[in-house]
Amino acid sequence: MTLSDTRGKPGPTVEDPPLSPDERAELERLRAQTAAAIVGAVDPLDRLRAAGKRITDPAESLAQRVAERVVDLLVHALDVNALVRMVDLNALLDQVDIDKVLESVDLNALLDRVDLNALLNRPDVDDVMRRVDVVTLLDRVDVNELVRRIDMDALVEQTDLGAVIACSASGSSSWASSRSSAG
Repeated sequence: MTLSDTRGKPGPTVEDPPLSPDERAELERLRAQTAAAIVGAVDPLDRLRAAGKRITDPAESLAQRVAERVVDLLVHALDVNALVRMVDLNALLDQVDIDKVLESVDLNALLDRVDLNALLNRPDVDDVMRRVDVVTLLDRVDVNELVRRIDMDALVEQTDLGAVIACSASGSSSWASSRSSAG
């Protein structure tokens, strides 16, 4: 064997100089050590991994696109109304700890976000009054209790008895109209 061994390829060759058995053993040890270092630095499975990546990367990308398409098809095919009908709302609400949910709500922050003026301006009072059944409301009023609550002394102090007496001679409707124009 020569130092310039070209592994069967043409090239200049030089004969190894004559070595002693100790030198030859040292040279073989160095060659084996160098070969081990080279083989240790080169991963023999590296080419196999590279080939695997060339196969798995496109396959992974294809699997991702297929999964996205399947999810898209399922979402479009899903009948949300039918799904909601299948949910037992009472059972779901039984599992929710309302107190725990309310503890996590920052009421002050929530109220800071509410525009009270817009909220108060929103109802149409006339519409509300049209919906009120006045007869039913009056049937529920206890007139005797209402009269008991009247402070008669304060009422007499605020009433112009002379005007009441003068108007009673001419009729109660004129007194009522004079009171409404005076107020």
